[in-house]
Parts: sequence; C-alpha cells; structure tokens
Amino acid sequence: MPTESVALTGAFLAGLISFLSPCVLPLVPSYVSFITGMSLEEMGQKRWVAATHALLFVSGFTVIFVILGATATALGSALRAQQVWMERVGGVLIIVFGLYRAVFRYISWEALLAIVQAVFVYGLVYSAIFTAWRIDGVPRTIGLLQPALFAHHEARRLDPRIPTTLNHTWFMLGDYERALAASKHDFGYGTALALVMLDRIPEAIIILRQHEEAFPWRLSRLFLTSMRALLEGNREESLRASEELMNATFRDPEGHYYQARQLSYLGADDWALAMFSRAVDNGFFCYQSFVRDPWLDHLRGKPAFSAIMQKASHLHQQAVRTLHSSAAGTLLGLAEEPYGP
Repeated sequence: MPTESVALTGAFLAGLISFLSPCVLPLVPSYVSFITGMSLEEMGQKRWVAATHALLFVSGFTVIFVILGATATALGSALRAQQVWMERVGGVLIIVFGLYRAVFRYISWEALLAIVQAVFVYGLVYSAIFTAWRIDGVPRTIGLLQPALFAHHEARRLDPRIPTTLNHTWFMLGDYERALAASKHDFGYGTALALVMLDRIPEAIIILRQHEEAFPWRLSRLFLTSMRALLEGNREESLRASEELMNATFRDPEGHYYQARQLSYLGADDWALAMFSRAVDNGFFCYQSFVRDPWLDHLRGKPAFSAIMQKASHLHQQAVRTLHSSAAGTLLGLAEEPYGP
C-alpha cells in the first residue's frame, strides 16, 4: 500500500477515534444544535436540513483553513528569500531586549556606560582597519600582536571595568605568566596552555578535566579532550579527538594552529603539517610565534614545514607593511614586530 494511502487512512481513523471519545461525543448534539439553530426535537423532524447545515458549516470551515494554510505557505516562501536579513533584525531585537533587562532592570546606568565605551573602543579599532582605510589583505588573525595590546590598554584607560581578552596575545608573545593571569574567562584550553608552558602540567590536567565535564559544546570539548589526553600520555585518545576536529566543520585558523602544535608534539607529522598549512592558508600567520614555539620543533627539518614558514613570513611582513603605510598603523600604535631568526 502506498505511503500516502497509509497516511490518509491513519489520519481518518485517528479523527474518528477522537470524535468517538468520551470527551467529544456527548458534546455533538449541542454543537450541531448551535450550528443549525434548531432544537433537538426540530433536528429529529428535519434531519436532512440539519445534516445540510452541518455539512455546509464543515465545508466552509475547511475552505477557510485551506486558504489560511496556502497563504501561510506562500508568505513563508516569500520571507525565506529574506531569511538572512530577518535573522539579523531578530538578532538586533534580542540584543536590545537583553540590554533593556540587564541594564535598566537589573544593573545601572554605569553598566550601560561601560558597555558603550567598550563598543566604541573596539569599533574604532576594527572600523579603522577594515572600513575607514579599506586595507585589503589584513585578516583578523594575521597575528599582529601590538594592535591587540593597544586596544586593551586604551579600553582600560577609558574604564578599568571594560573586559578584554588577552590570554591568546600574551601566549603568542611567549609571556606565559601574563597569559595565565589573563585567562580568567577562558573555557579552559588557554589556561591549560599557559600552565603547560610554565611546567605546571598536573594543574593543567585538573583544569582540562573540570571544563571537559562541564562544557556543553562538542568542538570545545574535543579541544579540551585532545590536550588532556596528550598531557596524560594517552596518545591514541588525543589523536582521535584531533582527527574528529580535523573532519568537523571547524573554521578557526588559530584553532588549526593549536591543533598543529599538539599533533607535532605527538609526532603525527602529516596531520600536523596539514593543520599548520590550513592555519596559514586561512589567515593566521603569526610568524614570530611560530619561530619560537618549541612544540613545532619536531617539524622544523621537514621541507614542507619550511615552505609553510616562508609563506607565513611573507604574508606577515606584507600585512605589517600594509598597516604601516596607512593611517590605521598610527592609530593602533603599530611598531615593527620582530620576525625571529
């Protein structure tokens, strides 16, 4: 029997059963009396008239609902073409309502002022780079670390309560103590990275386990698992988590770099080179950090690694020159950054 027939038969039987249920059946006489305008005695005498009224009522009801359904379908198809803009408008409304509840009902005007200052500082920096001067070829993750420090210090100068995240920047600069101090709001991975580089591995394992058990998002959990298993000496578990990350819809080039250094540490050279190349190709080429990262030492003698490093050096220097030749370089307090040996 075709699927459509089964579905129609099932729908008909379900409707019949619901009609004959004790909750519905006793109401039928009064309902029919209402739609026909007749008493029970009159309906007994004029059954065909009552039946005709009932059928006309049901037919009209059905036609109206079919029209409403068709209209909703047509409207949905028309709105689907504007889905992106509707999502953006909806997102803005959610932010506005959230700010209203957070600021006007639960916090204060001082909190609102701090939010405005934070938005102004970061908006100024990013608009200067990507809008006002229209600098091409300078993605967010090129690894220019001084602009990040500048934005942090400017934000704190305006208001010490403005939150900033610098643990990644300090880690790339090799200042692991500051990276650890700045990792208060990290999801666990950045804190563990800093602890490992400070030779505090048992503490790093504890942090990773705590966050791994509590974190709801799959990709973040995989990051935590891959590092925790590596530190515990469980190479196979770490590689499985890294392989799942490699095959997932994971787009963050900084994350690719962190996975590359882990895979290099584990001696999985081919995977490490693939992830390292992916990081650089997708826009993360913090060359001076690559030069001094000890976890990449296992790859340094390989021609493929040298080729990726040359590409990273070229892209990094090109980005620095582009910023220096623009007004954004002055705005961000940009100075020459070292490139290592």
